[in-house]
Amino acid sequence: MCIDNNGQGRPVLHAFMQNECALYIESCLQFLEARYAAEQTLTVFIDKDMAELIAIQAVFPLANIRLCSFHVASAVKRALQRKGNMSAKQIATYIEMFRGQRDSEIEEEYNSLRDQMAAVCPPDVVQYFEQQWWGCPRLWAAHCSDSPTFHVTTTNHAESFHQKIKRGLNNRTSLSAALAYLCETSTNLTTARTT
Repeated sequence: MCIDNNGQGRPVLHAFMQNECALYIESCLQFLEARYAAEQTLTVFIDKDMAELIAIQAVFPLANIRLCSFHVASAVKRALQRKGNMSAKQIATYIEMFRGQRDSEIEEEYNSLRDQMAAVCPPDVVQYFEQQWWGCPRLWAAHCSDSPTFHVTTTNHAESFHQKIKRGLNNRTSLSAALAYLCETSTNLTTARTT
């Protein structure tokens, strides 16, 4: 899905894959890249899926890959809750500090928040942030974004569209019925947005 100049999501590719390994994703992206101007793909939002990351880097090497802010926040919350050695208030505090890091557009502010977290969080929490997040800020921290996002920070456009698609598809849907449904759904959603 791409975002148009009105901030609306537009479906540009549907793919049926045997599985979601980097090789299959890369093949689908190559199909897309051959039909659109690859140099116009400036930013791509994903959840933290390494297969997607590898495939996007291979096909769109100039694109800025960003992690969905909702998925990032959810992953951090789940990880902290699983640790089981902190109160709900502590978890909320650490999540809020991390969100401050994520949303900060100034590197010094990001670094200051990281230092504060390193000073107040338990050692296992600091280790978690070092291993999972602080080593790859270009994927999620606002100060590292050097291409336009047009105020998009999540994969919500695609997620919302896929929820509508999933209502009419299941593992027993034939390929021809699935293709017809996808064409109809894409056309209806596009038409509804332009009227």
